[in-house]
Amino acid sequence: DRGIADLVTMELATAPEIQRLRTEAFDGLVQVVERAHAAGVLRADFTIVAVNDAYLAATMTVRDKIIGRGVFDVFPDNLSDGSASGVSNLRASLMRVVETGKSDTMAVQKYDVRRPDGKFEERYWSPRNSPVCSPKGAVLYIIHGVEDVTEFVKLREHGTELRKSSEELRTKAGQMDTEIYRPAQELQDTNRHLREVSSLLEAIIEHIPDMIFLKDAQTLSFERMNRAGEELLGVPRATMLGKSDYDFFPREEAEFFQQKDRETLKSGKLVVIAEEEIQT
Repeated sequence: DRGIADLVTMELATAPEIQRLRTEAFDGLVQVVERAHAAGVLRADFTIVAVNDAYLAATMTVRDKIIGRGVFDVFPDNLSDGSASGVSNLRASLMRVVETGKSDTMAVQKYDVRRPDGKFEERYWSPRNSPVCSPKGAVLYIIHGVEDVTEFVKLREHGTELRKSSEELRTKAGQMDTEIYRPAQELQDTNRHLREVSSLLEAIIEHIPDMIFLKDAQTLSFERMNRAGEELLGVPRATMLGKSDYDFFPREEAEFFQQKDRETLKSGKLVVIAEEEIQT
């Protein structure tokens, strides 16, 4: 049986854009998937391209029958459960990963799995979705890791009924409560709050009447620019991103700006530049 490293290697070898990934990013992808309890690799369009054996066992699927298919085609909602929200919650998490380029840990989800006989089996999962990005920051792949916590959830809900379960199961449930359920729930709440704060901050910066921009500390290239800066310079912000002062200002002015940038980085303090006319 081929290991996940072989599967990922074969998939990545056929994708031209992956050849530009840094070696550490590729190594990280393989290492994370291999050590995950159950994990698969999705393209940015949510097509399944690789899975490990633990993932197949947990989801009762066969590798050849799911590779190349969309994850929501393979794992649809249980239509007999009117409150099923697994598909919508997972789609929202994957979209956040694609849009932000950052990992997203979900709270424990009820997401029933279709058995080989076509019937659905009640399951609960603790999912985490992590991006694999190109050097330019575009999300190329998503590592979709899951932990089957069905026994744990049922133990919480039916504690009295399951008290006769083995000591080992109770110990495992306690560990999962501390290590998975509570941290995941808290992290999801924290992430939601951070997204709200970030959206508010973005709106404030965008509508401030003064120019505000963000530069990369290493290359001093523009990473962000608000609307006021775009209007002041008369240059579409999309054309400025990834470029430096030398691309928009006379050399003497560009050198002056970058000198002030380096002074700020070196001192770690505010550097005030006297107001003066600039040429673009």
